[in-house]
Amino acid sequence: MKYFRILFSAAALLLAASCIDNDVPYPVVELRIAGVEGSGFTVSGISIANRTVTLTLDEKTDIRKVGIDKVTFDVATSNPMMTDTESFIGQIKTSRPLSGEFDLRSPLYVTLSLYQDYEWTIVAEQPIERAFTVAGQIGATAYVAKGTNLGDITVTRLKLGPADITTYSPTAEELSASGFETMRFVDATYHGTTERWTLHVEHTDLKIAFREEPAGWLCYTVTDNGVGMSPEKLAVLMEDIKNPDDPARDSGRNFAIKNIVRQLRLYYRDEYRFSITSSTGQGTTVHLAFPLKVEDAHE
Repeated sequence: MKYFRILFSAAALLLAASCIDNDVPYPVVELRIAGVEGSGFTVSGISIANRTVTLTLDEKTDIRKVGIDKVTFDVATSNPMMTDTESFIGQIKTSRPLSGEFDLRSPLYVTLSLYQDYEWTIVAEQPIERAFTVAGQIGATAYVAKGTNLGDITVTRLKLGPADITTYSPTAEELSASGFETMRFVDATYHGTTERWTLHVEHTDLKIAFREEPAGWLCYTVTDNGVGMSPEKLAVLMEDIKNPDDPARDSGRNFAIKNIVRQLRLYYRDEYRFSITSSTGQGTTVHLAFPLKVEDAHE
């Protein structure tokens, strides 16, 4: 009888223990991407708030085959007793491998998991300088003075893709040999893909003016007396300029102006002014202003 009492007591204790809830919460440990290592890119930004890593690819890097060698992590917690961060980092699990070749034409999504899950995104941007200039050109666009023979135009620079790896059909020499009495189409091929660009040279009565403002800015104004633009066409142009690196808008139009905006952003960040005014039959005016010294714009 004594043994039965012991067994019943043990069973009661086990039953009671099974009904106890574990109310101790998991520690909150925020998981972060601290760095990305590889070739053909630099890490241009890590946003903890948005959990986004931005890679800036070199011109020659194939965005479809970006090589990532290693992704490093960090953790953050508000618990002052949890100081062994390396232990937590070593336990982080990822929803997908983060080394190898990746097609970054689309964002790379990954979930970091420990006690909680954290969604991170790796995105790529690839600024590519593009230029088309001709002898006797007035301003940044391929305008030449009235009376110039458009059948005898020499292309002085043609760069529509990454330097050294882009092939052109026709070439700059072939374009120069046949002139620009009509618009010309050029196929630029790199990384196995071909983009078709439209090039044209136009006569103009452009007037160019410079002035220096007391604050140390250089103001540059270009005015023509051409046909001008409708409000709808001007809106499309300004949207292209606003998003010069948007692949969806990279139709080959307005690339000269978009290239100017890219260069302004590269050297002056947000410290520049750019605007266009135009109306049908009234011509177009481009206003551009920037600091005289690059280092002043970066301070």
